[in-house]
Amino acid sequence: MALLTGADLAGVGPVLCASHASLRDDFEVSWPQADVAVGAAMGAGALGARMMGGGFGGSVLALAPAGRRAVSAAITAEFARRGWTPPASIQAVPSAGALRIG
Repeated sequence: MALLTGADLAGVGPVLCASHASLRDDFEVSWPQADVAVGAAMGAGALGARMMGGGFGGSVLALAPAGRRAVSAAITAEFARRGWTPPASIQAVPSAGALRIG
C-alpha cells in the first residue's frame, strides 16, 4: 500500500510482475496469451504487468510511463507474430480510487 500512496510506480512494477508469476506458476490460472502480453509489455518498457480477471474473460494490466504507446504496439506485434487475434487495448491514466462520501 505504501508504494501506491507514495506514488512509487517504479516500486509497484516488480510487485505486479511477481503477482503475475505467482498466478501463473503457483496457482496455474494464467493462459498463454496473458503470459505473452506480460512478456511483450515488459520487453517494451513497461514498469510491470500482470493478468487480471482470469476465468472471467481475463485481461492484462501493464503499468507504463505516460505516452509509452510502444507497450501496446509490442503486444499487438507479438500476437500477430503468433497468428493470434489482435488484442484490444485501452490507454488509461491512474486516478484516485473509490471512496465513501458522507
